[in-house]
Amino acid sequence: MEEISASPHGQELFDSNLTLSRDITTQSRRRLTTRIGEGLEEAAARAEIDLSAVGATAAELAALILATDEGVKATRGQDLTSATSLFLRVLSVAVSSQQAQSSNALR
Repeated sequence: MEEISASPHGQELFDSNLTLSRDITTQSRRRLTTRIGEGLEEAAARAEIDLSAVGATAAELAALILATDEGVKATRGQDLTSATSLFLRVLSVAVSSQQAQSSNALR
């Protein structure tokens, strides 16, 4: 994938692919956003995270997670693993419930 994106016609290939598979890509992204949102709702129900701490719904946060992931991937040259890890650490602190924070402090 990296070799294609780095090639002179890489972006053109990606754009053509997106045009041809837009409906499939859109449907897959929608399903992934829904699944992530469901996971966030389940975590909130178990008091593992507090969505009210960031004033967002599970669906909004799921969309932000995917958008950030796509943005990180688009910044070629940056260490993808480090950037993703940083985002997840920030997100974890932002939505951690007081109960989860207290549990982690005891460890």
